[in-house]
Amino acid sequence: MSEWELCYNAAIHRSFYILRVDRLTSEVRAAVDLHLGRVTIVGLGKSGISAALFLYRRGVAVSATDSGRESSVLTGAEELRRLGIPVEWGGHTEKFLKGSDLVVMSPGVPRESLPYRWAFQRAVPVIGEIELASQFFPGRIIAVTGTNGKSTVTTLIGKVLARAGLDVRVGGNLGTPFIELVEGTTPSTWAVIEVSSYQLESIRSFHPSIAILLKVTPHHLERYPDFESYRATKRRIFSNQTGEDWAIVSEGEAGRLEGVSARVRTIPECTHDGTNPNIRAVYEAAQAVCIPRETVDAVLKDFKGLEHRLEFVLERRGIRFFNDSKSTNVASTLWALSQIKERGVWILGGRDKDGDFRELAGPLKVRARGVVAMGEAREKIRMNLEEIGPMVLARELEEAVSCALKLAQEGDAVVLSPACTSFDEFMNFEERGRAFKALVRNGCP
Repeated sequence: MSEWELCYNAAIHRSFYILRVDRLTSEVRAAVDLHLGRVTIVGLGKSGISAALFLYRRGVAVSATDSGRESSVLTGAEELRRLGIPVEWGGHTEKFLKGSDLVVMSPGVPRESLPYRWAFQRAVPVIGEIELASQFFPGRIIAVTGTNGKSTVTTLIGKVLARAGLDVRVGGNLGTPFIELVEGTTPSTWAVIEVSSYQLESIRSFHPSIAILLKVTPHHLERYPDFESYRATKRRIFSNQTGEDWAIVSEGEAGRLEGVSARVRTIPECTHDGTNPNIRAVYEAAQAVCIPRETVDAVLKDFKGLEHRLEFVLERRGIRFFNDSKSTNVASTLWALSQIKERGVWILGGRDKDGDFRELAGPLKVRARGVVAMGEAREKIRMNLEEIGPMVLARELEEAVSCALKLAQEGDAVVLSPACTSFDEFMNFEERGRAFKALVRNGCP
């Protein structure tokens, strides 16, 4: 890491002064809204656009900047420009940032980028959309983080609270930005929010009543200097909790909670019956909200799983196809290997996040008829998994599916579980998963 990055990593743990409005009356909040000064949004993704529109509707002087030129950026920029919001794209400039009193940084923006450096050098506060939303949200928050299983746990807790008759909103890193959930909420509203490590980097006063840390495994090592830095960022989810709150923690992280004030409940990292241990987090959260176990049982009975999370697509000619595009790291693919009972062909690859594919060798040797390695990571996968048996290299997903169909036999499974991000070929894992399902349904040759 550069000297600047080391300094900034230390700085983000300091308490910058940020206007706190979460405990103010609605009348005072309305007044504060109009006096935030100039706010600059960095990043025109979904959360950045939502944050810009939220502030604009409250009369805040807001502008937005993005370094990209792709069509999605241009579409977002045009939406804001039509409202008269100043927008810069195709690069960041100090001239555009000048005069900003607060910077709302999208989670994917690199920490060595110009906006980060500009803000740090001038002691301009930097927060993320999650932090911004929490300062305007009057209710209570359940926040979920970890490496794998966040989306499923977040979704299930939301369904449990809804079945119990509570007013609940679900979103965050799962899909709908937190800031979009704020409108129409009251002090009795619950927000169940999936939070990534990138989002936790920029929190200041984000205060979950119930914070859940699932199992943490090596991930995003292209962004963090080491595994412990990544884990420490995940633990920031507890940093503003008090003794009235609950911390629900995977047993592997329970010994690293120095300074946590909340009441702690521990959940196992593995089970003897093969069930998903993260489901325990749902029961623990329900108990903390005083919801009966029977309500959780009813929700689990009806739950069919999430799209792109080991999703059964179809069966054709005796071959079953599964879409696990959400698997963007090795640990997630290991979980998928433990769940699929058939022998099969596994499609791995995409853009590597410094994963150790050798961890997959043992399970693949037992369970795989063959492996198709695709995308930017295909050569690394080939070198790491040479001993497992038949392997085919493919440049992109369509070729990979075609190769998998040639390797598969009746009674097999074909599983897309990449252990890599999608960014070498697709915008996100959802687009990759939808493309896989379309290829399978259309009988890719």
